[in-house]
Amino acid sequence: MLCVIRKFYFIFVIFFINACQFSQTDRVRVDQDLKTSYVKNEYSWWLKAAEAGDANAQNNLGVMYYKGKGVAQNYSQAIKWYTKAAEQGDAIAQSNLGRVYESGKGTTQDYKQAFDWYTKAAKKRNAAAQYYLGAMYEEGLGVTQDYQQALDWYSKAAELRNAKTIEWGVADAQLKLGQMYADGVGVAQDYKQAFDWYTKAAIQGNSQAQNNLGTMYQHGKGTTQDYKQAFNLYNTAAMQGNAVAQFNLGYLYSTGQGVSLDNKKSYIWLSIAAANGESRALTTSVDIGRKLTAEELEETQRVVISIINDIEKNKKEKLQ
Repeated sequence: MLCVIRKFYFIFVIFFINACQFSQTDRVRVDQDLKTSYVKNEYSWWLKAAEAGDANAQNNLGVMYYKGKGVAQNYSQAIKWYTKAAEQGDAIAQSNLGRVYESGKGTTQDYKQAFDWYTKAAKKRNAAAQYYLGAMYEEGLGVTQDYQQALDWYSKAAELRNAKTIEWGVADAQLKLGQMYADGVGVAQDYKQAFDWYTKAAIQGNSQAQNNLGTMYQHGKGTTQDYKQAFNLYNTAAMQGNAVAQFNLGYLYSTGQGVSLDNKKSYIWLSIAAANGESRALTTSVDIGRKLTAEELEETQRVVISIINDIEKNKKEKLQ
């Protein structure tokens, strides 16, 4: 009798587990179906409004064609709808059209056209266009190179506040300002200003700014030298996939600056940096690797793979 009860109980548990699994699968399938249905409906809504002449709808339709969201990717159609909205004065569409001409996707690359559309949008306080316009002035694309103009437009984008879209200014523009002040490009070299702008961008999660800010803490430029702060910033940027920060983190572990000296962790981060294309890390990782046993090397390789997978997972989650 006891055996029969145990057998019945076992069958019940297996049935319950399978039911839960099928239920979860069904929920995922339903969620995906609803999402697909919503995107298709979204396309229909924007198409009707766009054909009626609504500039916002025309831009959004352009975005859907450009990204292949809810419709087959079609750069020509994206340009068509961006242009309709841009010609009506829609600043976002003007900025998007500038990006298309700058990249040359679906059309002939045309820096002059890109510059003109960015200018129209930037004058309407579109932060993205202000940033891209600053970049064109800095690089001399579609316009004569002018560092002062680049600085001015980066500053506008970096300082712009908008409760609905950009609360703290454009992080990339803040990064650019930090770099210009740090290198003395178009402005007198000023490490304190560089430190302040890097800080603003780092707070917003910009990994390059986090790395650069870490470097300033490490070398005491624009701030009091603080290896611990440098370590924390390198670590944060490294987990976002920044190869230079990964190299710097490996270096700190190898020297014991801001953290206990640890050759295994140094080798791990240098290996990850090398895998991400940081050329300096390859030679340094080999040198550190000679200090490890065969068992330690085998162990670190498993950790390297695990960390790389975590970084890639984090990147994908941010894109969703």
